[in-house]
Amino acid sequence: MGKIAITTGGIKQSLANYNALKSICEYIWNGFDAKGTKIEITTKKNDLDSIAEISIKDNGTGIIKKQLNKKFRPFYESEKSEQSYERTRITGIHGKNGVGRLTFFCFARYARWDTVYQDNTEYKSYSINIDADNLEKYDETPENTVINKPTGTVVTLSEIYESIDLSELKEYIKKEFACLLELNKNSNFKIYIDGEEIIYEDLILEREEFQLNYKYENDEINANIRYVQWKNNLSNEYSRYYFEDEDEKFKLSMTTTLNKKGDNFYHSVFVSSNLFEDFYTNDTIEGQIPISGYNKDSIEFKTLKLDIDKFLRKKRKPHIKRYAEKLIEKYNEDRIFPDYNENNVLDKFKHEQLENIVKLVCQIEPKIVSSLNNEQKKTLVRLFDLAMQSGETDNLFTILDEVVELDTEERAELAEELQYCTLGNITKTIKLVQDRYRAIDLLKQLLYNYELNANERDHLQKFIEEHYWIFGEQFTLVTAAEPKFEEALRRYTKLLMGEDEKKHIEHKDKNKEMDIFAVRQNIENDSINNIVVELKHPKIPLGQQQYQQIYKYMKVISEQPEFTANNATWEFYLVGNKFDNSGDIENLYENAKMHGEKSLVYKVKNFKIYVKTWSEILNEFEIKHKFIQNKLELQRSAIVENSNKIEEVMEKAKNSAVEEKAVNF
Repeated sequence: MGKIAITTGGIKQSLANYNALKSICEYIWNGFDAKGTKIEITTKKNDLDSIAEISIKDNGTGIIKKQLNKKFRPFYESEKSEQSYERTRITGIHGKNGVGRLTFFCFARYARWDTVYQDNTEYKSYSINIDADNLEKYDETPENTVINKPTGTVVTLSEIYESIDLSELKEYIKKEFACLLELNKNSNFKIYIDGEEIIYEDLILEREEFQLNYKYENDEINANIRYVQWKNNLSNEYSRYYFEDEDEKFKLSMTTTLNKKGDNFYHSVFVSSNLFEDFYTNDTIEGQIPISGYNKDSIEFKTLKLDIDKFLRKKRKPHIKRYAEKLIEKYNEDRIFPDYNENNVLDKFKHEQLENIVKLVCQIEPKIVSSLNNEQKKTLVRLFDLAMQSGETDNLFTILDEVVELDTEERAELAEELQYCTLGNITKTIKLVQDRYRAIDLLKQLLYNYELNANERDHLQKFIEEHYWIFGEQFTLVTAAEPKFEEALRRYTKLLMGEDEKKHIEHKDKNKEMDIFAVRQNIENDSINNIVVELKHPKIPLGQQQYQQIYKYMKVISEQPEFTANNATWEFYLVGNKFDNSGDIENLYENAKMHGEKSLVYKVKNFKIYVKTWSEILNEFEIKHKFIQNKLELQRSAIVENSNKIEEVMEKAKNSAVEEKAVNF
């Protein structure tokens, strides 16, 4: 009987971080470390349909009997760390600390090794047994000679007392060994569970193969590169290069330059090249070029690695852009950005500009903006905001350059992107404001140039339908002109609640048609703002008859439950050029002046009715945009476009100020 030089309690304490899944993987690793290429896992269930026994079979070299005292020698001094046989094509010998054979205690009572090895021309077999209650001892059976039996080892773990989910085990093994299986893709490495092969292709986001060729004075170097991007991190492994010769003999592994970036860019690069036929890894002094062959300091190796690095950076760009977009979504969800008034064009521009800066920094160095708590993120974003608003982009560039240690290519990219980010947003904003001014001047022509013969339905109505921002920012158009109230209600409930079914309204005025009906939903404060606009041509004076028209709209809506949620507000606008001589509109103003709102004529609960003249609406636009016009130094005279034909006016009004029809009803 052999003895391991540590107590059972000490072993269990040292291996306390193991569980059943991790332990089973240790036995699989042991099989590959023993030069195995095929691992077969078999489970047996008890009467309760729970796994009672697991066996892990490999086709490796087996355990040589005379080396047993080294294989099972004192804990953490495994012979694997000293053996000199040819290394398997993985990142070194995985089980070098010799702990794998003892981890079974965390889920099973007994472990048994049945092994066959080759001794000169003979094949011999024997068994080893360990009890989980006595881990410092092992029993071995006498050796037998067998005939033509393949080498390998079967580890049987019995009296399993912890529940093991087979599907969970498969997923765990898949993630643990995907990189090894991909590395040995051409050598037919396989893992089976109850006869089913472990397939890991669903873990791969992208695979690409290409060649690199170099001609030197005395040599020609050819390299086949296989790049794999993984969907997720594989068992907390670093992203690595794997180098092998043309016979697929593993020579060297090292981490890539894109680890610990905080961007979830998980990848592996497998390189097969004649460069590694005569390659030295550990037996040369650092910086010393070998007389013959190559090592990590050879110019040939450095050039190859540099070109692969460039390829990786190119592959990372679209990935990091997608990552940055998701980060911005998360920032907005967590309210990291300052509270901007999105109904204000200038505030909206500031928000977009700040989002672009955060995305840009994320693309350069994700950890700066991702590996922080929310308070730290808010502080950083406000510092960015301060730098941008004060015009200190040069200082921001300097700080990022010092913190991130950018290379020449990244430094140039950052400078260009910062400039583009700022100028791009400014250009976009200037264009929008210019087009709004154009739209207003074109509206004036429709209103006041009677020679155009503009009518209410075909021209004024169509114009406001495309430029309803005049009555408020960030609204979504529900109806314009033709749909009646039942159709308007269907669209309204579809937009807000996703319900799409025909609606029925019992009201004598249900067949009335609103000129403009739009809705704005604010998720942050759970409010729904609605506007209804009744447009009148400048030649039609406003009086009691016109007021009653929009009042009836309000009555239909106020009596329909789907329209009257507690968080919904309604504003109705009657718009024309002048009032009639009856004085009715003036009296309505007088009656509602106690509420202190200009143009308000009626208010009850969440419902308000306003009567406005076109000149009043145009003046409100001028006041609202005057600050932006002054700041951007827009030349108003260069924006105005006079036309003599109504068709030209309507066509010119189709510019960037037109509201998008975001909802398909």
